[in-house]
Amino acid sequence: MIPISENNSSSEQARIKTISRQRFKTMFSTAGFILVLSLGFFTVMGLLGSYSVDFCLSTLRQEAQNTKNNINRHISTFKNDMDVLACLIGQEDNLSSIEVHKILEAYEKKDIISKLGILLPDNRVMMPDGTCTVSINTVSFDELAEKGPFFSDAVQDPLEPGNWIVYYSIPIQDASHTEGILLGIIELDHISRYFEVYLFDGNSSLSIVDSKNMDLILNTLHGRTENTNVQKGRQIKNGYSEQQLIRDFSEGQKGMTAYFSPDLQEYLYTAYEPVGINQWFLLLSVPESTVLEGTQYIKTVLLWLCIFEGIISLIYFFLILFYSQREMKSKEAEIRHIYYMYNIQQTLFDAYRQPENILISLEMVARATTARFTLLAAIADNEVCRVFTWQEKPDEENSQKRMKQIAQVLAEDMMLRHYGYTVSAKGASARAGNKPADKITELLDTFGVSTLMAIPIEGQEHHLIGVLAAIDMAHPCDTTDLLTCVAFSFSMALYNIQAYETIEKMGTTDSLTNLRNRNSYEQKISQYEANPPARLTCIYADANGLHELNNSQGHTAGDRMLQFVAHVLADAFRDGYVYRIGGDEFLAFTDLDEASAAELAAEAKKKAQESGYHVSIGTASGDSTMSPSSIVKTAEQRMYEDKRLYYIGANDRRQMR
Repeated sequence: MIPISENNSSSEQARIKTISRQRFKTMFSTAGFILVLSLGFFTVMGLLGSYSVDFCLSTLRQEAQNTKNNINRHISTFKNDMDVLACLIGQEDNLSSIEVHKILEAYEKKDIISKLGILLPDNRVMMPDGTCTVSINTVSFDELAEKGPFFSDAVQDPLEPGNWIVYYSIPIQDASHTEGILLGIIELDHISRYFEVYLFDGNSSLSIVDSKNMDLILNTLHGRTENTNVQKGRQIKNGYSEQQLIRDFSEGQKGMTAYFSPDLQEYLYTAYEPVGINQWFLLLSVPESTVLEGTQYIKTVLLWLCIFEGIISLIYFFLILFYSQREMKSKEAEIRHIYYMYNIQQTLFDAYRQPENILISLEMVARATTARFTLLAAIADNEVCRVFTWQEKPDEENSQKRMKQIAQVLAEDMMLRHYGYTVSAKGASARAGNKPADKITELLDTFGVSTLMAIPIEGQEHHLIGVLAAIDMAHPCDTTDLLTCVAFSFSMALYNIQAYETIEKMGTTDSLTNLRNRNSYEQKISQYEANPPARLTCIYADANGLHELNNSQGHTAGDRMLQFVAHVLADAFRDGYVYRIGGDEFLAFTDLDEASAAELAAEAKKKAQESGYHVSIGTASGDSTMSPSSIVKTAEQRMYEDKRLYYIGANDRRQMR
């Protein structure tokens, strides 16, 4: 036995007391923690009902705002579509044309649009199938035309009594007057289905109130009833003010309320938001029983949550971090995609006047697809008629010729294929559709193409009008989405260019002879007057006996004579400019000397005479010191002298064969 001294005993007791005190401190701390935790738990339990209400209100506020934004976004898209549609229809000559019907049919049932029609000046509504129905009986053509773009209040559909609708009207105008009014009709039942809110296990309801008269326009809980007043028979819950509700409605402010529903026999917690259309308010409601039914379940979950809080919080944190990063990348990619489509659409908008915008757009496509080359081949009559190309290094040797050859191969293949694809030289396998055709495989080998993505550009009735391709991509794509999403913009650009050139040709080309017309002649003579050439030779020609030929053999024979004369003159002066400036008068400009021009004119005259036609011709030439108009006048006078000599003879040459 080891003896314990008094000092050691005192020290040991001191340590025991210290340990005991520490133990008590730990016990009291633990007990205090347990007591605080218990008090906190019971306090949370006591406040859980209030928390459930607050959580419900917060959710309602957020969902109401999201729903309002969703409605505004779709309504804005709807209005923009209607504006574009009105512009397209306004370009047509006749509102009852097949093209107008096709345009209406293409847009009908799009997004939230229920019906489309055109209100005619006689107050009938023309439908997409060409039939005419009675108008919306609350408005007239003149009233809507005076209002301009207009979004209506809720009215009954005249064709389906009891079916409530709203409509957006926009005048269809030509240069001088309003031809018709485009009506885009939205059925309120369609709105309730389209913007259905699935909240609190489907126990929520969506309503729309017109704050002007406090009438319910839409109520997914009770169904819509005409002249149903939102204030009638509804008692406001304690803690909420009816005056505040009325004030918010009058000032267009959002807020919260709770009112008693006679149909459900309980209170409805409601968040309201101004819609931004007329004076409408959106109401999102949930029954009080739904708000409180999960309280007991939350209490049980809360007990277990205290035990696993750390693990769950950690897992939740990493999940949120993972999903937020993925969602952020997805949103960034989506935004870049939208801006990519928008920028190309804006750039191609006036490409018919500025063709260089197509090259700018092709560069955007190249940046998006990481391609070294991009091309757009325009196809007409199953042949490539024009090729637009962009390349990373424009000074590459023979690059333009190479791109045109590639465009021809792609066009020939696409006429057979009619779908987009991506192809890689490694394995030469198409990722969209079947295996690549032999032409594409040969193209990869012949031109040293590593990767290729191509899509068809289709016009009306899915007719192939072009090919869009990205070549030698640094990061190959698995799909053709980056090209497909801008295909319509390129299709419209090609269509507009073709239409613009057709109109331009009609204004400068004679339709009978295919020569340049008088408008083109006037432009050219103005250019010569402003900047006289070093030498200008004019050949003035007149087809003799046109009037007599028309009278004796008919205008068809006269047209054949004019076409033949135009042909021999165009063939003789193919390096110059040949015009038909009048009924039987032709004129040509060339830089040849007068003797050479006169020789060519004589040959043309001889060819015409061999075919039974007679042409009087006069030539004149001058340098930059002479007025081009005076040169033309001299040639005209010499032509008249030649005509005079033609008609002086023993025979009456006015009797044309």
